[in-house]
Amino acid sequence: MKFIISILLGALCLVSNGQSLVDTLPQNKKVILEEFTGIYCGYCPDGHLIANNLKYLYPDDLFIINIHEGGYANPGTSGDPDFRTPFGSIIANNTGLVGYPAGTINRTEFPGLQQGGSGTALSRTDWGDAAQGIMTQSTPINIGIEAIYDSITNILTVNCEVYATAQQSSFLNYLHVAVIQNNVPGPQAGASNFNPSQIINGPWSPTYNHGHMLRHFMTGQYGEQLITPSPSSLITANFDWEIPNDINDIVVVWENLEVIAFVSDDNGEILTGTEAMLTFPGNTLNVIEYNPIKSDSYNRIYDMLGREWKVQFGNLPKGMYIINNKLIHKI
Repeated sequence: MKFIISILLGALCLVSNGQSLVDTLPQNKKVILEEFTGIYCGYCPDGHLIANNLKYLYPDDLFIINIHEGGYANPGTSGDPDFRTPFGSIIANNTGLVGYPAGTINRTEFPGLQQGGSGTALSRTDWGDAAQGIMTQSTPINIGIEAIYDSITNILTVNCEVYATAQQSSFLNYLHVAVIQNNVPGPQAGASNFNPSQIINGPWSPTYNHGHMLRHFMTGQYGEQLITPSPSSLITANFDWEIPNDINDIVVVWENLEVIAFVSDDNGEILTGTEAMLTFPGNTLNVIEYNPIKSDSYNRIYDMLGREWKVQFGNLPKGMYIINNKLIHKI
């Protein structure tokens, strides 16, 4: 509630300058592809491949969120990993999907392409056409973000700037901030047939390298509500998340995390979005330039910002460290 109040009060005194993260020039919409998938879905690796190819074609204009949900994602008592989140089924239930893989493009309806004849869910063969159509449309709002990870506190901070370039008919906007994880090993039906390039060494036959996997929504299931800004107005918002060691026993590796933020209107359609890799606060210390005096470095532990850690190695969070002049990766 405190966050929502601060945004609403800020709307009374919005400024059109001073932004550092967001572009103030009119832009076309960016694409958010939400892909509904599961480890037991035999055709889902083909969806992953299609989505990755679209990302390759439009690296700065298309962002992927893979949502593991439904029966194909339920490991039951098999002992396989559970990649689901509390958000997946609610999002999927609003799409009208009738088969897997399914995907939505900006949560927008595309008459004639809808998987079930209505709703926002599309079959994988239609994602490309829908994405190209969205990218030709202008957006009334831009968004810019930065994602800062503090290795000492284990806190991920996401700073957002939302800038209005045109008037909207919508009274409300909603700001969504999702955390996704790449390089997550696990089983995957159909991997050998449809996406063998993602097969890696591991305990499953085959073991598959899962990417763009939804881990968390920092803004909650439905996003943070914003009064729609008037043209040339700026809204700023900040979110913190203490990264857990694991989610459903799936290890959260901060080096593999990315943040995707997007803005939707009061009809639920996504107006635009963006993506950011995690960075460290302040200036990162170059390892090559690090040259402590040996007599002063015995049993000393430093992180990549040059900060000394006075804890035992086993109690360190995951990350890169310099210990006794040696670079050590804690996993």
